Amino acid sequence: MSSTSVARERKSRSLALRFVRMTILGQALFGVMLGLGAGAYVVVSDYRARYVYMEDVAGAMAASLMPMVIDRDIPAVQGQLGILQSLAGRGDIVGIEFSDTSGRVLATIGDLHTVDTSPASTPIIDRLFGPHSIRHHIAIGDVHYGSVRLAFGERSLIETLGAAMVVALLVTLSVVLVSALWFSWLTVRTVIEPIQAIQTAARRLADGKRDIFLGLKRNDEIGLLGDSIENLAQQLQKGEAELRDALRDARKAQIGEARLRKKTEEEAQLKSDFVAVIAHELGTPLSVVTLYSDVLVSSREREADEDSAEVIDGIAAAASRLNSIVNDLLDTALLDRGVMRITMKPVDLAEVVREAAKDAARLSDTHDLRVDLGAPDRPDRPLLVHADRVRIRQILDNLLSNATKYSPTGSTVTVRAFRDNDDAVIQVEDQGPGIPHASRSRVFQMFGRLDHSDNRDTAGLGLGLAISARIAQAHSGTLGFEAGNGGVGTVFTLSIPLLSTDEINPQGHGPSTVKIIKEAEV
Repeated sequence: MSSTSVARERKSRSLALRFVRMTILGQALFGVMLGLGAGAYVVVSDYRARYVYMEDVAGAMAASLMPMVIDRDIPAVQGQLGILQSLAGRGDIVGIEFSDTSGRVLATIGDLHTVDTSPASTPIIDRLFGPHSIRHHIAIGDVHYGSVRLAFGERSLIETLGAAMVVALLVTLSVVLVSALWFSWLTVRTVIEPIQAIQTAARRLADGKRDIFLGLKRNDEIGLLGDSIENLAQQLQKGEAELRDALRDARKAQIGEARLRKKTEEEAQLKSDFVAVIAHELGTPLSVVTLYSDVLVSSREREADEDSAEVIDGIAAAASRLNSIVNDLLDTALLDRGVMRITMKPVDLAEVVREAAKDAARLSDTHDLRVDLGAPDRPDRPLLVHADRVRIRQILDNLLSNATKYSPTGSTVTVRAFRDNDDAVIQVEDQGPGIPHASRSRVFQMFGRLDHSDNRDTAGLGLGLAISARIAQAHSGTLGFEAGNGGVGTVFTLSIPLLSTDEINPQGHGPSTVKIIKEAEV
């Protein structure tokens, strides 16, 4: 059993004991108060009985003295007073006095000087414990002959309160032994035991047990609390069952997803292998075709007629397009396998842009297009970046190829290179139809062709922009696009961080690193 459980049981027992102690204490206080009240009632009753007794004694004495008073035999009255005092049964008469009708004392016996007041004018404490007197008149009909006054002495505390204390003690013991025990038992049965049962149920609930049944069958707060505990246990049991079913279904779905993922990965690997094999197998004969087409192009001006020259140009263009497709397939296979290498060195981006723009201008003559290189912001200041020159050129060639491919005859493709804070920025702007909103999410996806027509001028696999975006990210840069001015054409923007002055040594060289591009990282 844990220390927490022991502490909880200790608190539960102390709660029961505390309730019992409080009940016994309360009943004891009630018993004491009730006993005091009963004792006070006994004291008052005793006083009244004593007063009646004193009146009776005074009346009897007056009756015994009446013949002697009528005969005016004062000595006989005096002697009779002594006899009466000696015969007083209670023994608390301290003096007797006989007075005539005028109040003159004719005979007396005992000490009456300290007893001058009547009970009616004496305070309650003095009446209970102190000395007092009572007067009784001697009369026959309407004729008064005098009066007899009896003086009673002080009573001891034990004599006065003895019976009251016994009564109070008996009442207190009765209340404590009967009422307190009954109320304690009733409290334990109706309050403590249900609370302990609820506490035990709550502990079982916290320990994971759900078979909770209290059976209190009460409509008060404790019964409602017990019903709430039972309902909570039922709801938890139901929720846990539903959760187990959901976990079982999720586990099945996870297993199915894992199998599907494995199958998808196997299919992706098969596709990657197929693409790599096809690209490799096409690469060798394509190299031969490209070589012969270059030979034909170089010799057409001196040997071929006009029709033959047109055929040779068509062969060279087709070989160039096919070579671009094969290169894209090879790059796709390298990305899928995570083995595309880039060699990062300091590169003057403005120089690369000028070379790419020059070559694109030469090729665009066949499309009736013009390619203009926008004026750089500082022609005398190189745009040094940490990049792979070949791969940056690949991005530019791809952007310029798409620009010339989708631009109408007579339009202008503009290339700009400039600084933007700590970045070198290249922009390629065309005047083509632009990219529809519905197709913008597929621009940088593998095989995300935007034009699904069979137009030979815009045909392709949809790999160039996807590969370019991944190369840009490998250079810690970005490749994005937006609509041109007035909504005409498209502007593609390549942004790459510039080399800082700390990264360039006095000879103008910077660090050289090799990085592997993985498809999962982009």
